[in-house]
Amino acid sequence: VYPRVFPVQKIPFILGPKAPRFGEQTTRISGDYEEFYGIREYHREDGWRRIHWRSTARLGELTVRHFEQSSQWKAMLFLDCHKQNDSGEGRDTAFEYGVSVAASLCRELLQKNASFGLLTSAKNSDYIPYSRGRDHYFRILERLAAVQPDGEEIPSPFFVSRQELMPYSSALIVITSDQSRDWIHHLKLMKLHKNLGIIPIILNLDSFRSQRPFRNVKSGVSQSLRDLNPETYFISYKDELRMHFI
Repeated sequence: VYPRVFPVQKIPFILGPKAPRFGEQTTRISGDYEEFYGIREYHREDGWRRIHWRSTARLGELTVRHFEQSSQWKAMLFLDCHKQNDSGEGRDTAFEYGVSVAASLCRELLQKNASFGLLTSAKNSDYIPYSRGRDHYFRILERLAAVQPDGEEIPSPFFVSRQELMPYSSALIVITSDQSRDWIHHLKLMKLHKNLGIIPIILNLDSFRSQRPFRNVKSGVSQSLRDLNPETYFISYKDELRMHFI
């Protein structure tokens, strides 16, 4: 069974000066703005500049070079699978909320033609490299459907040992219940040195443990988190998840 997916209207991607924000009209950025995807038959609106004359001569009909807007957006989703995230009951655990958020953001990244991947701290750590397309999306969904909250590694050393997996000027979406300052400190350094756009999504474990409607309580490390990104998300038990991303 695939994870629950909800509609995402916006992701506040700020990847630094060399990439655009999702949801906004883009302008030319460093490097080519379009990527070459092959050739196709000529349409009247294509104009003459895109005609691929060698293929036209070989095939005996007008063909053009086919380009698509370059997706320079790379986003790695990190899902904290520490066993403490199993707080709650049934599908209303902090971990299941995190899985649902990860799956929903992946669908939005798919629709944006972004390149995205998955990294988890499960007992057998998962890493699905960056890629695009529906097949890649369903591969991640299958992994999210199977992953368990059985990890013992906390985010801080996890990020230190795997920082090479995050390329320069990419985004890192962190879904975790850990509110210690150690991992935030390491990500601040990564943000500085690698021009990362970091989106923290914090699961409020206390609300899942109490099993009752709970207001979002901002953690004691709120300011540190906002140094990573002004739009930090705090998710509690019984939250309507889609309302966080509108």
